[in-house]
Amino acid sequence: MLFTPLLFFTMYFPSCVAQQMDNPLRQALEVNFNGKSAQIEIGGPFIGIEMHYSSPLLNRISLFYPVANSIDLSTDYWHRDQSRVMFLGLKDGNKPKEWVGLEPFDEYHLTPYSVVFHKSDDERAIEVTYEFCKGEPAMVAKIEITNNSTESKFFEVYTHLETSLRTCHTYALKEKAWTEFDGTGSTIYTNFDDSETGNAQIFVANAGELPRSFTTNGEPIGLPGTEENWWINKTTDLPGEIVDRASPKRPVAAFIYMKNLSPKQKMTIIQIIGSCQLDEGRDIVRYLLGNYEKEINLYEQSVLTKVYRKGLMETGDSSIDHSGCWAKAILATNTHYLDGEFVPMPCPAEYNFFFTHDALLTDLVAVNFDIARVKKDLEYIIRHANPDGIIPHAYYWKDDCYVTEFAGPDNWNHFWFVL
Repeated sequence: MLFTPLLFFTMYFPSCVAQQMDNPLRQALEVNFNGKSAQIEIGGPFIGIEMHYSSPLLNRISLFYPVANSIDLSTDYWHRDQSRVMFLGLKDGNKPKEWVGLEPFDEYHLTPYSVVFHKSDDERAIEVTYEFCKGEPAMVAKIEITNNSTESKFFEVYTHLETSLRTCHTYALKEKAWTEFDGTGSTIYTNFDDSETGNAQIFVANAGELPRSFTTNGEPIGLPGTEENWWINKTTDLPGEIVDRASPKRPVAAFIYMKNLSPKQKMTIIQIIGSCQLDEGRDIVRYLLGNYEKEINLYEQSVLTKVYRKGLMETGDSSIDHSGCWAKAILATNTHYLDGEFVPMPCPAEYNFFFTHDALLTDLVAVNFDIARVKKDLEYIIRHANPDGIIPHAYYWKDDCYVTEFAGPDNWNHFWFVL
């Protein structure tokens, strides 16, 4: 029953920095899966991610700041499960190198704003966690490797993130960029001198285990997940290549981490991944290296406050009550940055533009428990109407500017607006 965790709310939330795994409200909201293959989408105000087949490997990253872009190599919306943008490799002691996550993980623990994947055997445990920042355009990926054996072993971990971009709406692939490396956080910056991307910069910083080597040039590194990949075939470090601004190439953010682990000891890789304007990255990274946990906790608090403190509805049926709380959490997390405001969007990662009908249909229910949201949504729609009062059908970034599609005389949005 939901009243049980509610009793703990005032105990945990005044400090706003409660450890997430000890948070009873998070535990009440999350769902646990074991042995089931599923599509997973979660997100925050600035970033959303999509994964398929219960794998921790990312298929898509939706970026809402500075403008809408995505890291997505798929060419067909209905087959986007077949392409990944993130890969994970592992060498466990004297065993051959292997790709991790090509098969579903044993279990995962899910909320609309976080997921923890877990897989273990007698030799090692692998845990992959994704969480999101509240006030900064970034997400946090944590990879933990634990030595479950009875002997000390040397572990090597390879992480690979494609950092080419697709633009919003036009979906043009921008696979040429220049890169930088900064020793502060062993950070890779991928830079796009391209107005269609909003002159975006992608950063991947390290807040945990520091990498032994890195590279940013994706052209000679080969395809991850295959036998042609550099890491699979080489025994040397990654080459540490930086792509010159005058000669842009296909960018990646690839790292190798190495550590000898005693029995039951773990290594923790923490990558802060985000998108910003070209001149913002270093300041954002410097702040997040010391404050990413605070940002994660603030975002969790904001969602759980919406779920358990505002417009509480209870039926007495635990399944129905949990579904209601989950739906409210979805509403809280499907609010993303767009052109200087945070607006409702239809899902965490598949789309990164505003649809009027999604807001209106949602508000037919939200009017019962969040009247402030309804007022804000209606005012936003009217502000984007044309001088004749014709309301927008959609609002989004396209090519190099923001575009409004207006609802013509036969558009269904007028009906929803009247309701």
